[in-house]
Amino acid sequence: MDIKELSNLRILRAKLRGHSVKEINAIINKLNALKQEFAAKKISSIESDPKKADSIKIIQGVMTENSLSLEELNAVLKENNRKKMAPRYRYIGLDGLEYTWSGQGKLPKTLKALLDSTGKNKEDYRIKEE
Repeated sequence: MDIKELSNLRILRAKLRGHSVKEINAIINKLNALKQEFAAKKISSIESDPKKADSIKIIQGVMTENSLSLEELNAVLKENNRKKMAPRYRYIGLDGLEYTWSGQGKLPKTLKALLDSTGKNKEDYRIKEE
């Protein structure tokens, strides 16, 4: 069994079908023990580096002083890591509002409706680079 099978609920359900709750609980206990073992190794690697340990204490102090939770910090970090693509297309939709599109992903419905109604090409709305 590879990691994909372990992380897919449908496959797990099929693999464990027919096993008793006692057997499944034994597997869960072993996985929890592995989880704790991996977490302990990660913590010990941080504690072995005094500079990192000091930095963590400072961060914990700042979080405590400002009543910040780990969830709030993670939300900000995820938001900052997400890089927005610069818009490549700018157009006025049929509703009269201005829209932009990075050119990534599916063609926006508003742009598709505009192209269908005007017969223009999406390149007609490309933002010219100066």
